[in-house]
Amino acid sequence: RLLKHASACRDANCPSANCRKMKDLMRHGATCTTRVQGGCAICRRIWALLQIHARQCTRGSCPVPKCASLKAQLAQMQHQGAEGETTTAS
Repeated sequence: RLLKHASACRDANCPSANCRKMKDLMRHGATCTTRVQGGCAICRRIWALLQIHARQCTRGSCPVPKCASLKAQLAQMQHQGAEGETTTAS
């Protein structure tokens, strides 16, 4: 819920204790040059949160960054996995 809140929150003085921390993490993810591939632990944590969110999200237009693309990627992987199961069962 915090990820969704922080993604949509525009209040600089938000009363949520962790909103600013989550916003800072998302800002880091958008600007980091090391990235997950380079070994950035913060980016790795952010990607884990985004993937968990995308697996559970049912909103059509979600404010969470990368949600739509991650949902599409997960759906494609599920589709490919289902195809693989039917071809190996034949």
